[in-house]
Parts: sequence; structure tokens; C-alpha cells
Amino acid sequence: MTNIERTRRHIGMSSSCPVCGNGDETILHVLRDCLSARMVWSQLIPPHHSGSFLSSSLLDWLSSNSPVSGFTGEEFYWRHLFGIIILHLWKQRNNFVFKGQIWSTPAIIHSAWSWAKMIYTSHSSVHHQTHRVATNQRWCPPSTDLLKLNIDAVVNHATLDAAGGGVFRDNEGAWVVG
Repeated sequence: MTNIERTRRHIGMSSSCPVCGNGDETILHVLRDCLSARMVWSQLIPPHHSGSFLSSSLLDWLSSNSPVSGFTGEEFYWRHLFGIIILHLWKQRNNFVFKGQIWSTPAIIHSAWSWAKMIYTSHSSVHHQTHRVATNQRWCPPSTDLLKLNIDAVVNHATLDAAGGGVFRDNEGAWVVG
């Protein structure tokens, strides 16, 4: 949860960004406008595209950078690299908040680039054969006074579309949010 949301819910004292200290920490700030995020994007976005990339609303920014078709490099699809970068930026924010550690810009880019290339390579080698393995899994409740976040994701190997989601439940299994 961002600091602006924590402040809105009266569970935080400051809405400012803990990483850069500049501005309110919104989701868009963490993923695009924070100084540490801008350092990452400045290494990836050509200067002639930076104006439009850095000026749209959150929903417009996300939808314009994750189309089904769009920029494809020789070793990756932009929508995958974009999604992996925003995942890394969110994880970096949480790593800083909870552990006091920050990842370097080159480390974020290298890791995301590697993931995107792996997805591209695996998609190129898929022979449209699906092998499904059934597994039985059982939900284990968290300790009393804690919530458990359960997440899941799916990827269509033919189109490389992906989706994910999550749900918070209490120790009795009751839905809280998600």
C-alpha cells in the first residue's frame, strides 16, 4: 500500500515517497515518477518518446504500454519488459521500505531484460502443445490477527497474454479484499 493510501486511511503519518522524498507516494509515483523509477525508464525510453511516456495518467500509461501488439525487439516484447520493469520497481519500493535496501538501476534493467528475453525465447520454442499437471493444494490459514495473500497467474502461450490476481483472507478463511 502506498503512503498516500496509508495516509488516506489514517494509518500513516506522511504521504511522501520513502525512496526519493519528493512528492506524494502514489502508485504512479512508485512505478514512473519517483527519481529511482525515472532513472530506470531514462535508460529504456528514447528521448523523443519520453514526453508522452512521462505525462499520461496511470490508466492511460498502463494501457498504452501493454498492448497485445506493439513494439517488439529482436529479443523481447515491449509489453513483457514493461510489465517486468514495473514489477521490479514495486518490489524495489517494498525492499526499501521493509529492509532499507535499494537496487541499482543497472541491476533492475539487467534482471528485467533477462526475464523478458526468457519469455520471448520460451514463446519462440513453444510448439503449441499443452501439458497440464493436476496438483492438489490445500489452503493453510495464517496465524490469528494476520491476513494471508493468495495470488495466481496464467499465461496464454499462443498470444503471450497474461493475467493475475490476488485475494486477502483472514485466519478463518473469510475474504477481506481482492
